[in-house]
Amino acid sequence: MGNKILREIKEFNVNWVDCDDVVSVTAYQKKMINQLKKLAESHPEDIKIVAENEDGTICIHLAKKYVRVSFSEPNKRVMTEEQRVAAAERLKLAREKKSNGVE
Repeated sequence: MGNKILREIKEFNVNWVDCDDVVSVTAYQKKMINQLKKLAESHPEDIKIVAENEDGTICIHLAKKYVRVSFSEPNKRVMTEEQRVAAAERLKLAREKKSNGVE
């Protein structure tokens, strides 16, 4: 594997312990790492970078007030066959316009 984390690994670990005041986060995705670093720069009193590993991952401790967890029902849209055909046609036309440079 070398020094770089495998591209297929897309974990984002959050360790929330009720008796602690902070949450421990380990991030593997560059987008999340950049967001966490930016947040740490703007709130150094509440957010500490614990480790920046050679494989590109980061471990950070942050105050619980910065963490929100939300659960939602999956989109269960039911379409008739006619609606599916119409949607497929709209998508096909949009792709054709885009490939021809028409906005």
